[in-house]
Amino acid sequence: MFTYAIFAHEQPGEVLRLARAVLAEAADARVVIHYSASSGAFPSVGDRRIACVEGPAAVRYATYSMTDMMLRALRQIRRDQTPGEWIILLSAQCYPARPLSELHEKLAGSAADALFWHRRVGPSDHELHDRYAFRYRIVRRRGLPFPLSVRQIRGLINRTQPLLRVKSMPRASLLGTRAARSIFDFVPHVYFGTQWAALSATAVDRLLETLAQRSEWEALFAKSLFSEESLIPTLLLNTPGLRITNGDLHYTDWTRSKSSSPKSLTIRDLPQIERSGKWFARKIDPQHDDGLRDALDELRARGRTFA
Repeated sequence: MFTYAIFAHEQPGEVLRLARAVLAEAADARVVIHYSASSGAFPSVGDRRIACVEGPAAVRYATYSMTDMMLRALRQIRRDQTPGEWIILLSAQCYPARPLSELHEKLAGSAADALFWHRRVGPSDHELHDRYAFRYRIVRRRGLPFPLSVRQIRGLINRTQPLLRVKSMPRASLLGTRAARSIFDFVPHVYFGTQWAALSATAVDRLLETLAQRSEWEALFAKSLFSEESLIPTLLLNTPGLRITNGDLHYTDWTRSKSSSPKSLTIRDLPQIERSGKWFARKIDPQHDDGLRDALDELRARGRTFA
């Protein structure tokens, strides 16, 4: 059984396009959609293979709600206790770029329990370390005013004292205070990685068991920054007996990005997507899609052999 969990907060019609693109190639799969509670109810679909997360989170940028939505979806999916299940996490801005049958064969024949890109947060990774060693609160729903809007000024503040961290992003400004206890105090290693992962039933069950037994760990992440990029990798990679493959299912382009998100892809990126051999392209803005998703549909339909 393959389950695709799609996370979205707007444009339900485009979310359904992604769901139907998946099901067109994997008719025996199912799709579970987490649609942010702040955006209203997701419309009725009329396809028993597509379900919505019950009691969804109201998702807000740079808050724990981003992690909460993933955990709510995983808990609902695993209520069925389907053995041998693989769960593939997608955002609404992902789109399949390669025949999904090949992905299913790879996962079904894999000795791994999970596949996602990750790396360990080392002592010299000051920016990443600060995300999980401080407790953050949003102080402004936009960037900071001058002179705090200047990166060098914030860097000077953050480097010259150990107790406070000032973060400014286009959609949120945050103030962090050093946590009395952080996840670094409880696990051997803390990891950072992509939340767009492929997780086996075994990995998800072990993750949820750990959170049930160690609820304080979830509370520690709840006040950190971008916990959606660390909670799942950190808990799984510190779980004995799990086999985690370090790899990325998605083609993304970070080369010209100046924010915490990759570049929005266009039809001009199709050759690079094809050459990458990745199963999904991200991110594709449905509001500004210039035909890339149509081209990816055609590419998969041809069943072209990838490099």
